[in-house]
Order: sequence, then C-alpha cells, then structure tokens
Amino acid sequence: MKKYFTLLFSFAVFICCGQNINYEFTYNVSVQADAIDINSTYKENMTLFVSKTESIYISPIKIIVDSARIAIKKRGGSLYELSEIKKKHPKNRIQSSIKKRYRTKETTYQKKVLAKTIEIKEKVPSFNWKIANETSTILGYKCQLALLAYKGRNYKAWFSTAIPIQDGPWKFYGLPGLIFKISDNKNHYSFTLKEIKKGTGKIPKQLTKNLVIQTTSKNYNKAVKGILNEFANKAIGETRVRLKRDFKKIGEKGNPIELED
Repeated sequence: MKKYFTLLFSFAVFICCGQNINYEFTYNVSVQADAIDINSTYKENMTLFVSKTESIYISPIKIIVDSARIAIKKRGGSLYELSEIKKKHPKNRIQSSIKKRYRTKETTYQKKVLAKTIEIKEKVPSFNWKIANETSTILGYKCQLALLAYKGRNYKAWFSTAIPIQDGPWKFYGLPGLIFKISDNKNHYSFTLKEIKKGTGKIPKQLTKNLVIQTTSKNYNKAVKGILNEFANKAIGETRVRLKRDFKKIGEKGNPIELED
C-alpha cells in the first residue's frame, strides 16, 4: 500500500528557497476545451518566469503579440502589421496570465476576452498535496509523485527537489520542488515541462489597473457575458443574432479548469 502524508507548505518557505532564482520554465499545455469532445483539444507552450519576489505564468506568443500591438499603436501603424506578425507565430489560444506575489501571498489573474481584459486579484489557493513514494525521471531529473484534489478535479503531479522552487504552471505551488508535470485524471488539462533556462532581463508585466475590468471569481462568468453581449449588441440584423447564438454556445460547451467555486 502506498504511503501518503499531507503537506501544507507556507509561502515563507518558497521565499527562502527562491531569493536568488531567476529562471524561465516552459511547459507544453494540453487543454480539452469541450468536456465531451476529445477533438476540441489544443496544445500551446506557456512559460513560468520566476524572480526573487514573484512569478508570472504567460504565453510567450502573447508577450510578442501584445508588445507588437503596443508598439504599432504608439507609432500609428495599421492592424495589417499586427496580422502579419501573428502569422509568423503559432496561434495563441491561452489568453490568460497569472502572477504570484510571494510576500503578500496574492495572485493576479488576467484574461483577455475579445478586446478587453478581465482581472481577478485574490489570495493564493490552499493546496492540500498528498505526497507518495512513487518516483519517475523527467528531463533527466528524479521526480516524485504528489496527488491533489482541487475544485472538482483530481490531479497527479510530478515534482523535483533538485530544483527547490515551490512553484509550477497555472496556480499550482507549494510542493518542495518545481512541478515538472501535472494533469487531471481525465487528461482534460495537462502541463508538461519541456525546457529550463536561466532567465535574463525583467519579469514580463501584466496590464495596469486602468486597462482592465476588475471583478471577482464569483462574478467572473457574469463579467465575460457582459463583454460578449456588449460586442454583439453593437452589431445589427442577422450578424447580431448570429453572434448572440455563437456566444451562448461558448458557455454551453465550456470546460473550465475550476469546476467548483
């Protein structure tokens, strides 16, 4: 019988272990957008940038496109330029980013919806990890198994104490080493580390307060619907009807990573 023990690490330990760290960890992320349609699965690379005081989990393609958009707008360029830049890179499907602030134990979640960005600020989640004895080798590192039940999903995670950074993709954190791989038992969401680099430069920034729509986790779906309805209502005739129908289907076919409040 496997032996488990419950682990609840404090963020203070993470700070101690990560003071001089400045790394970039790139994960291959697989998402099944529709819970009943395996053909809705898509994959994208996401990067976890880690500094002394914070981390941010974001698409490297999003960084490129957002930077180009700002530069083009600043010099009065055209949308065609941005379109040409997008063609040179893989499609950016994951339009969200998550910043973790270690000292204040806060996260900032930003999600782009059409031309607007929603922001949620909240305390870091309490993850009740259960560590098992089972081990595996990933990217040449010895990793250990940990189990997690969180907001309607059951996860298996593999972490390595060889990289003593208590962080990982998405909101995940709190294990005694970097998370190399984590997926739920239905494989609807899977995160696999593919590259480790010593970081250079500054942590990418999220949008500032005056450029986002602030809301709460409880009111998130309401905020999204408000943006979609506002966009649809600007259309006329059959276009408005079609947009409202299509936006309604988005909600019906959703498969959010957090299934419970």
